[in-house]
Amino acid sequence: MASSERHHSIDAQLRQLAPGKVSEDDKLVEYDVLLMERFLDILQDLHGPAIREFVQDCYELSAEYEGDRNAARLKELGSRLAALAPADAILVAGSIQHMLNLANLAEELQIANRRRLPVHLFSPLRSAVKVQPTMAGHPIRGQSV
Repeated sequence: MASSERHHSIDAQLRQLAPGKVSEDDKLVEYDVLLMERFLDILQDLHGPAIREFVQDCYELSAEYEGDRNAARLKELGSRLAALAPADAILVAGSIQHMLNLANLAEELQIANRRRLPVHLFSPLRSAVKVQPTMAGHPIRGQSV
């Protein structure tokens, strides 16, 4: 299976065949795939196909570890990252972090849609609640910027 085909699901292919039969909630499920594919395309444009494939493999390995907590997967991931030059390791780790952020964004959109809340309520520009990033990168709600 080619690396660019890995993230595409059978559900996404079925949705393309019958888009009128798919609920809005089901369409949102694929946002994470679309966001990550676009991110990986940009990564490839900037750094080449080898980095894209390496990042994608590491991301998938970390997802497998999250699913089964197999220590061998974690050790393999650590070995792969340790074998990289420091600049490449930073690039790969940062890319995985961005992919996780994109997955979280897609999940927030899905939750908002399920609750039937307008998505604009989650925008810091339109919300009355200001969001201030902390040193850890997590926002503190209720504080002004």
